Amino acid sequence: MFIILFVIFAVACAIFVIKFKKKSTVEETKVVQNDSYDFLIYNTEPELQECFEKLADEYRNISGIVPAVSLKESEMLYDFNSENTPPDIFMVKNFDEMKVQTQYGNILDFMNASEKTFQEVVKNIPHILQAQVNEINNCGIPLNVSGAGFAVNQKLMASIFGEEAYKNVINDLTTCSYEDFVNFVKNIKSSFVTLNNKNYNINQAAAKNLEAVFSFHMESPLSKMFNNVFALGFESPSELSSAANLSNMQGKFANWLHMLDLITLNSYIKRGNDFVSLEKNSKSKAIKEFSEGKTLFLIASDKDYYDIKSCNSEAASHLTFIPFKFLCEKDENKDLNTNLTVFCPYYFMINAKSSKLKMAQDFLTWIISSPVARKLLLEEANCAFYDSRDPGTIENTLSRASVNYLQSENAIMPVFQGIKKTWLNLISQQLIKRYFNTNVWGKLYYDSFDNFCIKKWGSS
Repeated sequence: MFIILFVIFAVACAIFVIKFKKKSTVEETKVVQNDSYDFLIYNTEPELQECFEKLADEYRNISGIVPAVSLKESEMLYDFNSENTPPDIFMVKNFDEMKVQTQYGNILDFMNASEKTFQEVVKNIPHILQAQVNEINNCGIPLNVSGAGFAVNQKLMASIFGEEAYKNVINDLTTCSYEDFVNFVKNIKSSFVTLNNKNYNINQAAAKNLEAVFSFHMESPLSKMFNNVFALGFESPSELSSAANLSNMQGKFANWLHMLDLITLNSYIKRGNDFVSLEKNSKSKAIKEFSEGKTLFLIASDKDYYDIKSCNSEAASHLTFIPFKFLCEKDENKDLNTNLTVFCPYYFMINAKSSKLKMAQDFLTWIISSPVARKLLLEEANCAFYDSRDPGTIENTLSRASVNYLQSENAIMPVFQGIKKTWLNLISQQLIKRYFNTNVWGKLYYDSFDNFCIKKWGSS
């Protein structure tokens, strides 16, 4: 009897152990499957996470290679190789991140890329969009083309200048001098304006609906507005970022201030206490007044398209850019007044210390060249590619305009990306403290601003 009971007990134990092992194995396998991948991507743009995960799934399906996308909500200002799972590919959204990762030796110079197909792809990145830092001339895959300038509603322009003339007006506004642009602003409610020695009649009934020429709010993209003037003195963001001083910029900031004076004197909210109020002169209010046709120009970047669309989808569908204008000296490059500031807001870079360099290069080659990947980025993340064969497929009309400027070689190197954040904060504070509260800016104001900008660079 004892032997029979012992056998029954032993069998029961054996069954229990087998079931336990089977359960443990299943759970363990599930964990491994969830955490397994062939290479890792760090994404620091939450809005793009869903799209990147779809890209990863698509790539896994066609290649059998499994990417994983990790959302990191902090800037890449630390050595990520100190982590347990460092990335093979990572996103960079500003020049400071790129400088820091270069110092850690984490950025692969595409000159050292091992894959020929990848080398061919990166050779075709336009020069002004190539991520450059120190001695590295190309190290990032641009995922989007963005622009900044004066946004204008072409349908509103047609109502003011007529269906037959408005396109010529926009073309002449694009190519005209600063002086012509000033006269256009001053005479927009007259019977006609002159651009590039051509007269354009104005429908005064339509022009009367304008309450101001510009919408300039306290969150306007100030750094991008500086791009034209910084491009006079520096060839790249890297050169500007490493500049010890701005001695070569004497007088240029005073000339830039003339543009800001023109804009803020003719803005919807007049200079004074209301102008510097984040509540009364907010971005949302500026976009609303522009969308309603109360102003002709909005100081904008391409991201403003979506806010404009939420206010007036019809207006959003007719947007384009006119370049920022600034006062030039006789010997300066006036082409900067006819070209648009075009930039990439985020790049994918390869970790130079990764053991999976081939996988990283193959994936980025696929991202930039595969119709499937490009369609996903365009439709899911509104990314506009620099080599788009049909910019008309880009929903964002401001991004579409940026691509057109780029492809027609009328774009300016985004030197502004090398501006020191501390310097920009000091300049912004000075403008609020001394300038935006004052109605008239005399010569003393211009000279003082010029000296302030140059002096504060060295101390920032």
